Order: sequence, then C-alpha cells, then structure tokens
Amino acid sequence: FRLRCYAVENLVTTDDVLRSLGSNWDGLVEAGKKWYEENPKHQDRDKLLALLSSSDRGRNTKIKSVRQLIPAILGSRAPWEVVVGQVIGRISGEVDEGNNNSIIDYIGRDVLVALGLLEVNSSTDGDS
Repeated sequence: FRLRCYAVENLVTTDDVLRSLGSNWDGLVEAGKKWYEENPKHQDRDKLLALLSSSDRGRNTKIKSVRQLIPAILGSRAPWEVVVGQVIGRISGEVDEGNNNSIIDYIGRDVLVALGLLEVNSSTDGDS
C-alpha cells in the first residue's frame, strides 16, 4: 500500500489533525505567517512559508523539516507523531467523502480497510 500523500508527516496538514489542534487550514496559515514574522532567524522559516502558500497544503512535497513546527505554532507541545496517531486512532467510517484534505483521503481508504480501521461498505466496495 502507498499513502496518497508524500509521507506520513504530511498528515499533520489534514483537516482532522488541524481540528484536533483546535484550528483549521486558514488558522494555521494565519498563525504560521505570524510565526514567520516573529522568527526571522529560524532556519526553516522559508520552508514553512512555502508550505503555507502552497495550493495543496504541500500534500506531495517533503515537509519533514517543518512538521514539528505545525503543532507548536498552534499551541501544542505534543510531537506531531502523537497528534497524528491520536487522530488515526479515532478514525471511523463517518467521514466527509468529498473532503480531499481529510486524513482518510491522505492515507487512503484501502490502507485503512486493510489495517481494520475502516470497514468496507456497499458504497465503497471496489472503489479502493
């Protein structure tokens, strides 16, 4: 199985993870731009700005150097792995099927079914 994004750290930009951090994409962009202005000497500030400016949340780009900044910018002390893991642990079959920025879309329904985190149902049989 392959993820439907560049790497597992890209899951930190999904709606589900951002919501668990008490925000959304627009909130991250706003907070991230403020952080950018307040941290002129940080080595990864330009990479963060590139992510925040991307049209697809950097879904298919390497964000390894800024993955830890996202929870911190949104006020969380938890490592990104913990935040993403908690959201994965709460995945259920009730999702917005049209949301291209959901954690289910980034991981891929077929992967989640194979892991037993989602059940195959009649509306998705054969679609994975």
